[in-house]
Amino acid sequence: MSYWSLLEQDDQATLALVWLLESAPGNAMLVTDVMTQLSLSRYKLNKSVEESQKIFNEMPELIDWQIELKHGLVVLQNATFAGFRILQLHLLKRNMTYKILFFEYFVRRHGDRRHFFDNAHISQARYYALRSQIQTEFHTQDAFQNLVGVSVHPEFAKRADLTSFCYYYFSGIESPFPELEEVSSHFLNFLAMTLKLSLTPSQRLKLKLFFQVQVQRIHGFHDLNTRSSVQLESNQTTGFIVNFYNHYVPNIENTDVSSEVTYLYLFLLSQKMIDDVPLKLETKLTKRLNLAVQESQKYLNQTPIINHQRLSVADADHVIDQLLTIGNWLAFFNMTTTPEQYELNIDRLAQSFPGIVSLARELCEIAQRTSQLKLPADSVPKIVYNFVVLLIDLLPTDVIEDQVTVCIDFGQSNVPVNYIENLLQLHILGGVHVTHSLTAATDIYLSDTVVNDLNQAIQITWPNPLQTNDWSALNDVVNQLKQQKNSKIAGNW
Repeated sequence: MSYWSLLEQDDQATLALVWLLESAPGNAMLVTDVMTQLSLSRYKLNKSVEESQKIFNEMPELIDWQIELKHGLVVLQNATFAGFRILQLHLLKRNMTYKILFFEYFVRRHGDRRHFFDNAHISQARYYALRSQIQTEFHTQDAFQNLVGVSVHPEFAKRADLTSFCYYYFSGIESPFPELEEVSSHFLNFLAMTLKLSLTPSQRLKLKLFFQVQVQRIHGFHDLNTRSSVQLESNQTTGFIVNFYNHYVPNIENTDVSSEVTYLYLFLLSQKMIDDVPLKLETKLTKRLNLAVQESQKYLNQTPIINHQRLSVADADHVIDQLLTIGNWLAFFNMTTTPEQYELNIDRLAQSFPGIVSLARELCEIAQRTSQLKLPADSVPKIVYNFVVLLIDLLPTDVIEDQVTVCIDFGQSNVPVNYIENLLQLHILGGVHVTHSLTAATDIYLSDTVVNDLNQAIQITWPNPLQTNDWSALNDVVNQLKQQKNSKIAGNW
């Protein structure tokens, strides 16, 4: 689902404008560029700027934010990403659609809507109209409907959506369920000791919110049953976790506790908090996933995008196993906080990682086709994005054939070459091989002097290499070379 879809149109416009400026260099953009990117008339832009400033003035956390039009620019002063997230939550919580969502999915028990109508001062007709809009957005309960012969409980995907939605807005800012803070803290400590987890602060936030949504849904008598697709293998550790749920989670007797623990393990797997899970997949699902693994392995072992001398068959098999085990679940547990406009812009990633993005797109298509998993259209970019992120992590940087070789030769300035090499690795995102000798494989010759007879490589000259102003320009050249190499690879295959 689109996280902004449940906000009012004016609030969406405010967030889009603020995000555009917050992520722009200097927090400023040309008026004409803003109008083009947000499809706004000059009148609507003026109104949006005026309305945004009014909202900032109402919020103590953003009281020093200033947005204005001057000298042909739209300028946003004192903006931060943390402030942007606080603004998102503020706009969400004042929205009637959210209030209905929270009531319907986390609060309502039995027939107490009339009390909500009276307190929220909303008519029954408007309530049901907005509820219908919410149900349309939370449509992923049908995500598995094309898996013939495999039954996946609709509560699974609904909970995953709700967990991702709450994390996007609340995580790190405030708790949506303050009454669950004590049991959540107990759960985190218990699970860390039982499974020997070493969790970062962000992982603890994810796990806490996952558990809180799970508890709220159980408390609201929303049962979950995963036995027809995934079953929990019994051992001492799973027994401890089952006992915890039985003892601390209200109304646990109204759902299948084994399925709840299975659901927990799948979440831990998706977030790479755990590598091995005591779960057994249903036979038909196992066959389809195995077929997806086989086809993906075959593709990875043949594609010219990969240098197969640097990536062994065993390593390639490990990459595919990790990718398909974790990557598919990430599409459901989409635990990110950056706006989807940025996160799902695959073309932006393709500028720096063209080879990996090509791999991710092809592997996503193979996974869907062989497993017969026909997800909603808006889930596909999430899978591709997650595949890209995992491939960046799993693949050595030198196995992608779009790698750019840079020869560093600073002989005039006495700048330590190792220092420049380290900076290069920091400023240029992956896929760069650094050498100190000029060969036929050199793509870029980076030096502090001009070499007139250099024909085989692009020459970039920095008289003062300690200045970092030119790193962006170098990155652009590297990305252009990667694009050219990938186009050549695609044309030859």
